[in-house]
Amino acid sequence: MDYIEADVTCEHEWKDIYVAWLSEAGYDSFEETSTGIKAYIPKEHFDKNRLLEIIRTDDSVTIHEPETKNWNEEWEKNFPMVEVNAQCIIRAPFHVLHKPYMYDIIIQPKMSFGTGHHSTTRLMMDEMMQHNFTGKKVADYGSGTGVLSILAAKLGSNEIYAIDNDEWSYANAAENAELNGVNFTGLQLGTLDDLNETGFDMILANINKNIILESLKKLVDKLKPGGKLFTSGFFAPDAADITHAAQQYHLNFVVLKTENNWAMSLYQKSE
Repeated sequence: MDYIEADVTCEHEWKDIYVAWLSEAGYDSFEETSTGIKAYIPKEHFDKNRLLEIIRTDDSVTIHEPETKNWNEEWEKNFPMVEVNAQCIIRAPFHVLHKPYMYDIIIQPKMSFGTGHHSTTRLMMDEMMQHNFTGKKVADYGSGTGVLSILAAKLGSNEIYAIDNDEWSYANAAENAELNGVNFTGLQLGTLDDLNETGFDMILANINKNIILESLKKLVDKLKPGGKLFTSGFFAPDAADITHAAQQYHLNFVVLKTENNWAMSLYQKSE
């Protein structure tokens, strides 16, 4: 697959913001540089006008069509292990562990979201480890690499439905499940409307603010009374908007956690 590279020059504090904005525009991998970030999008999905609309007037972008390269090899060069809450390690198959962890998760480094390097993934995983997943029915909406589903399985869930609308993510999640010896009850390529199951004890939604708000009623309908909705993929200042919307659908606020101006919030459906 041929990719377009957008080399964005910006101040340090804007790097994560551009990652979020460009992710929503279809860019699926990112590289931090000394002057900003490099973002990559499949050539067939590239829209120059949309890119220029995203870039602030104070910043600049240079567009390249890089030579075809072995993306797995590139990721391997820049894919450190990630520790979450001292209990969980996220690593690639080529990493060697030097000490045991309660939860050892192997992710084949490809271009789907959820390698643990982003604050939203770590926030979700840290909060998940505070809850009892044993025997719980779990949905992972926007599953990416499947890392959250894999953790749910390692935490004791025996019924897991993962869904993503990106073909690359779907294939990568299947590969990662096999690497970790995990069986998903359902792994689907599609949208929330394609997930016919209901009565979930836990729903994991690490996507972005707009999609969470648009999907909130459907997510609540799929939760059983007392079920928990874990949300992330948005900036800390936006958490209040999600909480306000959640309350309209009988979701009770439980906790908010932040890291590097990103946030996750947990809600529980009224009994």
